[in-house]
Amino acid sequence: MAAEQVQHFSWWVYLIVGFLYSMFVFSKEFPEDRPSIFSKQNKRSPVQTLLMHSSFLALLYLVARVFAHFAGYFPHWITSEYDMGEGPLSVADVLFFIGAALLAAYEKRVLSPGTTEPQ
Repeated sequence: MAAEQVQHFSWWVYLIVGFLYSMFVFSKEFPEDRPSIFSKQNKRSPVQTLLMHSSFLALLYLVARVFAHFAGYFPHWITSEYDMGEGPLSVADVLFFIGAALLAAYEKRVLSPGTTEPQ
């Protein structure tokens, strides 16, 4: 059973979601004239920052896996896909996107230089 789940598991979807999530979190770091998260004003080292980001990313993946496992128990109107013009979309997809955006906004706030605690 577990081998069958891994065989049919779509790794590419998770890699793309992780890449897009990371791009959203670190979007202000790309203009080289004003980095904030990886600046010298931030008291966290780049390694600490990346470890915290990987923790948030792991949380996002965990929620996605748990949600996928329990999708059969949700009402049909939440998980059934509706044609929205660009492609099929479900209420669950929209809720996951909103949750990921809120998680990314919270992570940006946590990683910003002004939120480090004095030691």
